Amino acid sequence: MSQPLPISAIITHCNRPHLLACAIESIRRQTAQPAEIIVVDDCSRPEHRATLEKLSSGVRMIYLKESRMAPGARNAGIEAATHPWIAFLDDDDEWLPQKLERQWKIVSQDESLSAVICALKVVSSEQPSWNMTSHSPDIMTLGAALDDNLAMLQSALIRTSVARALGGLDENLRVFDDQDFWIRFTQAGYRGYCDREPLVMLNRRPMKRLSTAWRSYITSQFKVIAKHRALYESRGGRWAVHRARSRCICRAGLDRGKIMGRILYAGGCIFGGDVRRLVRLIATGKMQIIPYGLAE
Repeated sequence: MSQPLPISAIITHCNRPHLLACAIESIRRQTAQPAEIIVVDDCSRPEHRATLEKLSSGVRMIYLKESRMAPGARNAGIEAATHPWIAFLDDDDEWLPQKLERQWKIVSQDESLSAVICALKVVSSEQPSWNMTSHSPDIMTLGAALDDNLAMLQSALIRTSVARALGGLDENLRVFDDQDFWIRFTQAGYRGYCDREPLVMLNRRPMKRLSTAWRSYITSQFKVIAKHRALYESRGGRWAVHRARSRCICRAGLDRGKIMGRILYAGGCIFGGDVRRLVRLIATGKMQIIPYGLAE
């Protein structure tokens, strides 16, 4: 494709210019180029400014005067976007070369779609790479969004008008702002398609990040559950919130692993009254996968 696609690519960044360079390059390697690249810098330290300026060729740089964390930086990108579609990327992740081209073909073939997401290739120094695929059906459902985060935003292509109509991301949420977004997206009746092809490289090599801190993981998902309490109860009854919190704790334990993970998992089983899984954990030391779809 010779003409740029009507897409604003938005990269959120803070204090990691060495990673940002790779993120920008992954956009420039796209087989179909976006019309613009926007980097939103969330108050990086002054010593990084010179490096950022070197990376700014062909890029719109937005420097936030006060830190707004990832949701606020994404909102600043949404506000600044000048094209009908937006696609997010975090500074520590990368798009695979056909990401935009493939997603553009999908939305071009179905004008009823307001978003399309893809699977992610997870790269870690602790284990072989693996693909992370959404638990949602091909067309996103509210039940899947309530059950857990059905898509990380760096995998998504979204109509700019829809992102703005929904008020962007909730800046009160430091983690799971994307789950909250998809809950509001599906509740409002917008259609999103889940592609199973991995088109994003998700970096899970050791470094400081909010999404790997189990306390933030649990606290933030509890906030999402509390925010949408009425939805949970209307779909799953009076104990739906309690069950959702129990699953959240168990999944945090599964993700954490080792001794601390098993303690979390046991706590989730006790909190949810899941005697069968707790007995299995005590007897075998193994944690069972928590199935999706329980919110349907």
